[in-house]
Amino acid sequence: MRISHNKKSIYISIPKTGSTSIRSILNDYSEIKIDRSYHLLNLSIHRSEVSGFYPSNYWKVFTHMKAKDLKYIWNELFPNPKKHFDDYFKFTIVRNPWARRVSQWEFIKSKAKNDSLATFKGYCYSVMKDCHGSFTKFLLKSSKLDQQVNWIKDDNGNIILDYIAKLEDLQNGVNHICNKIDIDVKELPHINQSITGKKHYSEYYTKKMVDFLADIYADDIAEFNYDFT
Repeated sequence: MRISHNKKSIYISIPKTGSTSIRSILNDYSEIKIDRSYHLLNLSIHRSEVSGFYPSNYWKVFTHMKAKDLKYIWNELFPNPKKHFDDYFKFTIVRNPWARRVSQWEFIKSKAKNDSLATFKGYCYSVMKDCHGSFTKFLLKSSKLDQQVNWIKDDNGNIILDYIAKLEDLQNGVNHICNKIDIDVKELPHINQSITGKKHYSEYYTKKMVDFLADIYADDIAEFNYDFT
């Protein structure tokens, strides 16, 4: 997540949608930078790098926070009456659900290490072990709670973001975002690029698997007009 009071912007970061690259572009313009390291073992490690939060509320924010959750605690985090959540330009990036699920799997495989469950590598290892190293079994654990629409809507089903770009057309999306918040347009860096670039995501799926995920991620597919291609 990235928040800029100066630019009046909020970036809602959905997992495995190019968020590492987007955050790198926004870093120089964001007063609030929330990354994974903030919410693992020691929340105080990088606390000095974050401004604008009361210490008691620090634990309530995290990297891939949903827009509705941020809005809910916004006034608690930023009690300044001039800082209204609705006045900020709020945006995110979404991705083809079938490709995103493959990217999640490859990322977990690349990070997995037999380590403490308190670490991200240990968590990835536990997922791999539970799935017996099988993408099919990983897919069967897919949940509607992981749908990207959950990051952009409130409890009434209303979209509360101002702009949604697609990873498949990311540079044009980045151009629009940069122009909107008045920062230099940059060519997108390919940071943390998925291993799936070695083969198309469609090669991971059988017809039965395609249909299974289509049912689980039906809201994403309908909202963002995606199909399996």
